[in-house]
Amino acid sequence: MGHDGDKTEQPTGGDDRGASENGLVGPADETVDAVDVVDVDEPRVQRQQAVGELIEEAIVAVARTHAGTHSREIVRDALRRELEARGRWPQPETWLDAVATELEAGSVYTMGTETPGVSAGAASPSP
Repeated sequence: MGHDGDKTEQPTGGDDRGASENGLVGPADETVDAVDVVDVDEPRVQRQQAVGELIEEAIVAVARTHAGTHSREIVRDALRRELEARGRWPQPETWLDAVATELEAGSVYTMGTETPGVSAGAASPSP
């Protein structure tokens, strides 16, 4: 752009980064028949879901007996005991404090997992 003597080629559109030797952009030969990697990690995902459900069960158990009726320290101790009973101790202190604070206030901290046998309303303290 600019002077009449400039002969610099400018791209006409798109992005030419990653072009192959023949100038075409597309999947490399080795990725054309690639297997979906999501299936490979399914056992790991299932284990993580199971751990999340155990932690959620511990939270729900403490919510049923302590939410909105006990101090944060008492709630923390109850939560620690429930997590230990399920083999999910230790947990990060900041997370434990956040959960205990929510339970102390009468709210129920949820992790977004579906705990078998527990409905969403079952963990909420009665008004």
